[in-house]
Amino acid sequence: MQQLLSVGKYEKFRKLLLEFVYVPVISGAYASIAFTLPFYKVFDTDESHITDSMFPCRIEDELAESIILGKAHKKWIEAMQKIGAIKTYLRCCSQVLKVSVDDECAAGTDAFKNALLKRIEILHKELISCEILVGKLIDKATGQIVEFLEMMKLFFECFDEINDCIASNSDPNEIIQAIDNVFTVMILLQPYVIEHDSE
Repeated sequence: MQQLLSVGKYEKFRKLLLEFVYVPVISGAYASIAFTLPFYKVFDTDESHITDSMFPCRIEDELAESIILGKAHKKWIEAMQKIGAIKTYLRCCSQVLKVSVDDECAAGTDAFKNALLKRIEILHKELISCEILVGKLIDKATGQIVEFLEMMKLFFECFDEINDCIASNSDPNEIIQAIDNVFTVMILLQPYVIEHDSE
């Protein structure tokens, strides 16, 4: 009975724990991802190590509605999420393909690759609206913005390479690095997207 009481006290205490949600602001635009931080860590963690306690989390719909500043910005954020999903799929693929399989498991590995190729194809089709947006934005851009948008155009053209990489069991690390670069560029371009949202 005493142990059950302890568990009950713990549950009450756990419910009292609060978490902060941190949404980074980069160049005046909100990032597409948030981070949780337990409330108590704010006070008992050295400032230089505060990020060690932060974990990525989904931005709640109510908050997302208030920080997304127009249709183009919404498309942009959704594209960032889809590109992040492609990166996650490639990492999963890399981990699965590193494991040696016998003939009995080869069919499962092939089924995994086929399902992965289908998911990436769906994401590619869903990214077409962002590709069109990049085409519109590049016409108005100058300087480094043009370079960033050109980098994105190149990414949209590399889906055959992504598919070939998966189909041939090649190492996807180079493509993952390219996705990291595109994601960084998309974060930096958010203010430009917001500025030209109504056009």
